[in-house]
Amino acid sequence: MRPLILRETSSEFELPAEGHYLGNVDAIVLLGRQDTNYGERRQVHIRVRLAGTSRSYKDKAGQRHTVPMTIGRTYTLSLHRSSALLVVVEALLGRGLNEDERRGGGFDLWGIAGLPGSFDVRHSQGNNGRTYANIDIISPAPAGTPLLPIGECLLYDPDQSSGEELAKLSKWMQEAIRKRLPEPESTDGTAVPFDDDVPF
Repeated sequence: MRPLILRETSSEFELPAEGHYLGNVDAIVLLGRQDTNYGERRQVHIRVRLAGTSRSYKDKAGQRHTVPMTIGRTYTLSLHRSSALLVVVEALLGRGLNEDERRGGGFDLWGIAGLPGSFDVRHSQGNNGRTYANIDIISPAPAGTPLLPIGECLLYDPDQSSGEELAKLSKWMQEAIRKRLPEPESTDGTAVPFDDDVPF
């Protein structure tokens, strides 16, 4: 029998250094309804492209590429007054949402794609011993900071996007989307509206 050779491989991902960055929202990915520590929640992942940074990687063909660093976070899809997502949206807009945007007509989350912001990045140690980069504070970008063209942003909705678009997502996002829970239905067969009062 021929040898079965195994080698330890590194899965370490190049992290942005701790510090203050300007950046732009370059991806908004709806993950669907997920099973979380707080129960079933509809979730969205928001990714930021950090200005003035770069990392290199090799593709499957062995070609090396250099791209800007990105950092992201997953949020419960809620604009409740206590929600983390509301803090992000209002920081990027540089203003508070009014009552109609929060509850009445609603707010189009795709509208933050490309928006600039000011981001404080901090490192934390996971239970597995690995170091992770996290967005600690988000504040409005200085006046005149350019928008990222919408054509450079990745917007993904599992109910409307194609398999080709799914392939552009990271492996953990693809897996989360494939394992998403079905949306509950009301007794008349229509989808139950999302409960915007969940603060987590």
